[in-house]
Amino acid sequence: AVIQPLQACPRCCGVCSMPKCPPGTPKHGERSMTFYLPKDQKCQAITFPGVCKGKYYSSINECRDCCKSYLTK
Repeated sequence: AVIQPLQACPRCCGVCSMPKCPPGTPKHGERSMTFYLPKDQKCQAITFPGVCKGKYYSSINECRDCCKSYLTK
């Protein structure tokens, strides 16, 4: 049997819901992550100090394309 290697997800593999890590302003010199998440029926940039585990969308276009069901609620 031929075993296919796991392939990276081509698109829309992220999460559209708010992560568990608390959003906020990073302290000076601290790493931060900015994601685009659906909020109030539009995709908005939200910054999290430190590292937030999970796969989230790093562009507004990805958020719009992949989180459509969240934008029409």
